Amino acid sequence: MNSSSSARIGDRYAEISIDAIEPHPLNANVMSADMLAKLSAHIADTNEYPPLIVRPLEGRDVYQVLDGHHRLQVLRNLGHDTVHCYLWPCDDAQALVLLATLNRLEGTDVPALRAGLIQELDAAVDIQTLERLLPESRSEIEELISIEQVDETALLDSLELAARPSNGGFTAISFAVSRDQAVIIEKAIEKTVEKLNGTNRRGRAIVAICQLYLEVGDA
Repeated sequence: MNSSSSARIGDRYAEISIDAIEPHPLNANVMSADMLAKLSAHIADTNEYPPLIVRPLEGRDVYQVLDGHHRLQVLRNLGHDTVHCYLWPCDDAQALVLLATLNRLEGTDVPALRAGLIQELDAAVDIQTLERLLPESRSEIEELISIEQVDETALLDSLELAARPSNGGFTAISFAVSRDQAVIIEKAIEKTVEKLNGTNRRGRAIVAICQLYLEVGDA
């Protein structure tokens, strides 16, 4: 690579000309127009973003994106001349593996913890800004804020009422736990859900966990 396309910052990090970066033709990760607009707003406001992961193409003065296709699109639209990048040299086969994994590996939010985070943000940032930057819609943001602001005694009373058996084929079971406990519960449910097919997997996952506990307890 010549100096016209890349200004090396460290062993793996580089500031690369945006004209020397191209998307991988087999990228399958697509972001909605709404989410793309929020990403654009964040980068425009802060001028900060995670470095793109790119690989140098053999025999060409070009880098190919392995992770960060949407950031590249936004940066082009915003008129950036250079891009923060992390260099990941690899062959074509490795590139396909990385393309299939880097764009798909992600965690999931624990609802109670997400609500707490949104409440803290609400105290520091106006809701118009939150709506513009966060993936949630305004109504979803307001709902998360209200979850944290509900009266605790009233919440426990309503949960007890909802937990009473119904006359139908299903029963709604509600209970209140701490945030640390919620993390443990969500992890157990998600691991069990991965092994199930069909509908109501979360509900069936809780039953499976309880059944396992009863079997172990009786052993």
